[in-house]
Amino acid sequence: SPFWQISGVKTKYDFCFRELNLEVKTTPRQEPMVQLKHSQLFNGDRNYLAFVQIEESPSGCSVLELAAKLKETGACFMGMRESMVLEKELLRIREEDQRIPYRVKSIEVYSAELINPFVEEIPDNVSRLEYMLNLVGQDSLEQSQIQYWVLQEGKPQAL
Repeated sequence: SPFWQISGVKTKYDFCFRELNLEVKTTPRQEPMVQLKHSQLFNGDRNYLAFVQIEESPSGCSVLELAAKLKETGACFMGMRESMVLEKELLRIREEDQRIPYRVKSIEVYSAELINPFVEEIPDNVSRLEYMLNLVGQDSLEQSQIQYWVLQEGKPQAL
């Protein structure tokens, strides 16, 4: 996808559209908890968090199968840069875990502006703040709003 990691593995967000950014966190955990770098999601940019819950399932798809299917469609990972980024991401996953079949249990998308746990600005003398954020009770966006981005946002952000 031309929207995925437009600057490679050093990209600040997983997907960059013209007017917004989407960071995706995927977990097999039952509880809706995500590990965040505060400055990445909560800053002056228009950011959203996609929380994807997965579960092991024999009818599911492994990470390796998913990557192969996406390549086959021609929609993703066709360029040299995208292929290299994919391979680097796969190296982060243990080899035995790459073959476990998963299925998507749920996807929720949240506005970063609405889920920021800090009412006030983080002091200047605090940096690299990382924490687990519990999403219980947070309002997620409607599916129609998410489809609007894909249809209306159009081209990826220029480098």
